[in-house]
Amino acid sequence: MNRSSTKRVGPRSAGQGGPHRDLYIIDDLDSIPAGELRSIVGGTGAWVKAIVRRKFRPSQVSPSYAVEMGRLVPARHVPKRMVKYFDALRSKLQAQNFSANFEATVPAIGPYSAAVLGMSRPDGDVHFVAHRVTRQVGHELVDDGDFRFMSWFTDGTTLMTGTETEVPPSRPGVDFAAVPSDDPDAVLKKHRERMRRRPIGVLSPPELFARVEAENREQVEDLLRRRIIRPATPAEVARIRMKMRV
Repeated sequence: MNRSSTKRVGPRSAGQGGPHRDLYIIDDLDSIPAGELRSIVGGTGAWVKAIVRRKFRPSQVSPSYAVEMGRLVPARHVPKRMVKYFDALRSKLQAQNFSANFEATVPAIGPYSAAVLGMSRPDGDVHFVAHRVTRQVGHELVDDGDFRFMSWFTDGTTLMTGTETEVPPSRPGVDFAAVPSDDPDAVLKKHRERMRRRPIGVLSPPELFARVEAENREQVEDLLRRRIIRPATPAEVARIRMKMRV
């Protein structure tokens, strides 16, 4: 897998803070193929209801936010709402000889915030990445998050072991396994078991941020291919910005 790719995907939309931004709609259930929708809505019953609803009553609600998924911005501080979640994870990982590597945010427009925490072991054989998202659903703020341990086999394959997620990575070159636990110790134990399959390479801690950003770009390409996300149109970006000014 080519992790050094910097190929841009999706159209370029004008945005604040720079001349161009690649913004994506990530919650348009009406545009997601039926086969991919099953894991996202959770359970066969909810999946069938979603298929029937969009067949007879397609959503007329315009997206309320758009996310620049392929970009990470180093941050000195993450949003206050996410600090407690990251602090709890950081404390547990430090007991396993992981050290803080980076914190970053994911740019977005609209009522959506996302942050990323990276930690590394000094020897570079295992790294840890946690994601936390706060988004507005109706009149409420909803928090969600996941984390994963990452290593790289010497053949270039990315080994990921993490908490269960709605859209697990399935692109070539990624070997992902979900563990039904939110305990970092349990997930790390499973990851170490999986590391024994093939020789593991070393990624020095200073390289982690660039590698995670490259993995994010590849994930965007994969999600676009699977039609789980789609580029935001200029009209949608304009409407979201207008709502932000109200």
